[in-house]
Amino acid sequence: GLGLAALQQGNYPLAVARLDEHLALTRDPRHAGTSMRLAYSLRLLAWAVCSARDVPRARALLREAIEVSQELGDQRGIAAEIDGLAAVAAAVGNSRDAARIFGAAEGLRAAIRMPADQTERLLRRRWLALVQEALGPEAFELAHCDGRSMTQGEGVAYALSVT
Repeated sequence: GLGLAALQQGNYPLAVARLDEHLALTRDPRHAGTSMRLAYSLRLLAWAVCSARDVPRARALLREAIEVSQELGDQRGIAAEIDGLAAVAAAVGNSRDAARIFGAAEGLRAAIRMPADQTERLLRRRWLALVQEALGPEAFELAHCDGRSMTQGEGVAYALSVT
């Protein structure tokens, strides 16, 4: 939809407004129960508000998304939400933790043999580049490897504890 296009183009105020509307529709009680669509909607809005520098709201949205994905047993969703928390860490200048958290998401995706979807890959790339630049190649690789060796449970716990 329009919110996604605005997000990809870097028009964060428009993206937040549109994705907010989308989330409200997704939450409508007429759509039955907890769903992957709700988690996805929460995640996209989290990327938008994080990019618009509303870090506390991004964190809250991602925590809710993780609960939904865990309830569904959606590993791919959990990996995407861990990526979102890496962006939250990066947004507050916590680059080393961000690199570890990105690594944890990558480790989980490797374990379940499922790549990130194209949209989320695009959104992640921006933040990943910032983190790599902030740390330099060696420190980034060390922290990233650290994260990759975490189990899903460790990755989620770590991401939630440092963001």
